[in-house]
Amino acid sequence: MILDIERIIERHESLDKALDDFEGNHALLMCLQQIGEALGKLKNESWKIELESKEASLMRNYIVHDYLGIKLEIIKKTITINIPVIKEKILNLIHNK
Repeated sequence: MILDIERIIERHESLDKALDDFEGNHALLMCLQQIGEALGKLKNESWKIELESKEASLMRNYIVHDYLGIKLEIIKKTITINIPVIKEKILNLIHNK
């Protein structure tokens, strides 16, 4: 899903353009939902802590349940700041397994 986010942004030429596009917006939100769902199902406790699975699950719930409307600024911050960190942590965990 992280690679899908990168590809969606690339296809739309920027994160802002992807979020402004109806299909791009929905695709990015779905990817974030899937990431939150997957991280929330981790069984390895140290991985759950390292990947901040609780926060990812909270983001998933925020999107799915649309609490008071989804604020695109929160989505942008998640994609630009949190997703690259999660990607790096996943790669490190896989390589150090």
